[in-house]
Amino acid sequence: LHSEYYQKNWKRYHRFKGPFDCEALENSLKNSCIYLRDSEYTKNIHNNTSGEESLQFYGSPWSPFYYDWAFNLVRGGPSQKVWKNIPTSTDVLITHGPPLGRGDLTLNNMHVGCSDLLAEVQDRIIPRVHIFGHIHEGYGVTFDGRTLFVNASNSDITYQAKNYPIVIDIPHNNNNNNDNTKAAARVVLPDCKIRNSQDLSNWCKENDYNVLAALFVEKADKLKGFSFRNNLFAPTTHEELATQLNIELDIQHMLREVFSKLYAESFPQEIAE
Repeated sequence: LHSEYYQKNWKRYHRFKGPFDCEALENSLKNSCIYLRDSEYTKNIHNNTSGEESLQFYGSPWSPFYYDWAFNLVRGGPSQKVWKNIPTSTDVLITHGPPLGRGDLTLNNMHVGCSDLLAEVQDRIIPRVHIFGHIHEGYGVTFDGRTLFVNASNSDITYQAKNYPIVIDIPHNNNNNNDNTKAAARVVLPDCKIRNSQDLSNWCKENDYNVLAALFVEKADKLKGFSFRNNLFAPTTHEELATQLNIELDIQHMLREVFSKLYAESFPQEIAE
């Protein structure tokens, strides 16, 4: 999507397929989703308490120079110019890379986020949520008292899609004061109802994962003392169960699929105000 970069570097990615048409790809993308490239989007919402309100989204793909990838900018002037264009009305800011010190710590113990972006976010924009990725090992959430910072990288450092989606609730603006403050965004935690191996086996059977259903019954003794519920979604649970139950590789993929579906089912359909 960064056509200027791709024209110079396409062989690095598609050497055996030939270059793609960047304009056609961008047009195709715009037909199926809302594509934010240094642009904004307004979502109008009806609130039964205060009537009509809106959420302002702004997205930018840029990040400081990092291994010569697309949408890279030199720190300082070029980065500052981009970040200063972000409107102060932004509720949800989406950037590719993190601000300095927020979900930006690499395995080399280096903070590689953008200090110019941090300054704009904390001193001027003050969005309710700032969502980013780029530094896979920085996955997670932090809060500075005003903005919820979310590193939503779905892949880990090995580019395996092991990180669960982070669910965020942005409350309606029910503030009756005239100070223009808005309720802080918050993380919504799952509430898994699986209490033991029998529950897990029953769920698998109901959802046509019969191989795993039988496995959890057969090896129930090995799961005594295992903490279920939300612990099923801990980063190391999949590997621990696969090792403990001696699960073959093809069944391990099925197990990850089961956990993903259980995770999606473990959230309330509506959030109480």
